[in-house]
Amino acid sequence: MPNDTRKAFRRELSFDMLADLDAELDKIRAAHHAGTLRVSGNWTPGQILGHLAKWVGWYLDDSFPFTAPGFITIAGKLFRKQIISKPFKPGLSFKPKTGDLGGDPEYSFEEGWDRLQAQLDRVRAGETLACDTPLVGKVTHEEGTRIQLNHCALHLSFLHYDGTPLTTGG
Repeated sequence: MPNDTRKAFRRELSFDMLADLDAELDKIRAAHHAGTLRVSGNWTPGQILGHLAKWVGWYLDDSFPFTAPGFITIAGKLFRKQIISKPFKPGLSFKPKTGDLGGDPEYSFEEGWDRLQAQLDRVRAGETLACDTPLVGKVTHEEGTRIQLNHCALHLSFLHYDGTPLTTGG
């Protein structure tokens, strides 16, 4: 039976810039190689990394394979500032109006890692995260970056390595 991710133990995690995300990913990879990486959510580490890679790619390509229901789009635009600036909360399940979010395959750690690093390399090379999102509409590169950093912080908070403080979800 899946964990209720709203109540799962997670780490307090936030990123101010891409370099902060890179530093955290390095710690996660080191823990994986040391055999000390633990998961408190429902996804494997490879699944988490692959999921994050998919979303970064959609922003970079300004190409989302789904549309949001009208009420979600309206709420997203009304609460745009909060969605962009506040940390994401666990337990949100999004059902697209059209298209498919697709399941996140159970990639190996290395497959998920490689996929995410390939997308982050595109950002590091200067590609922009400015796009027209299904949820909040058009975002600038800075807003798209903030959304992706918050999204990464949420999902990576379910990965634990020695010495990482835990908190309950919610």
